Amino acid sequence: MSLISKSVRAAVATRLSSAFNASLASAIATGSYGSAAAFTVDWSDNSKQFFQGQLHPDDLDESTPSIYPMVMLYSTSSQNQNTQKYTAFSGVVSLGLDFHLSWKSAKVLPAFDDLVDAVEDAVFATLNAASYQNWAMPVIYNGDITSQRRPLDMAGEHWRQTISFRLVFEVVTN
Repeated sequence: MSLISKSVRAAVATRLSSAFNASLASAIATGSYGSAAAFTVDWSDNSKQFFQGQLHPDDLDESTPSIYPMVMLYSTSSQNQNTQKYTAFSGVVSLGLDFHLSWKSAKVLPAFDDLVDAVEDAVFATLNAASYQNWAMPVIYNGDITSQRRPLDMAGEHWRQTISFRLVFEVVTN
């Protein structure tokens, strides 16, 4: 049986767990992100921060022990394009990656975007750096990332902002 979306999610989860925390710490250490403080994500299977599924953080806050920042990795679509004949699947798989960041301050901070900027830069560095381009078959990464920020809202630990990434991969399975 071929693993289509699951193989891509597993490859991305492995890459994030091996490089994201260091990429974020390195970005923050440059001093370019104001007073933003680095954080680490527990990428383990029993994590209270990392979930594989398209979940809303409010639902987790009400139902599941969880810790901010929360990260969601999930499949959004797969399209068999028959780019290679006589394979079970040869096409494109898209993933979503959401970072839900929260601040404990009861009032609006003047530079909420600094931490979101650092997370954005760390995700791009983690996935697009030349040193990280050894993806395991059947996953072929083409560097296609789009990021989008959601509005800041009163939620989470007082304030929450989400930055969402859409990642596109090619997959060829037998």
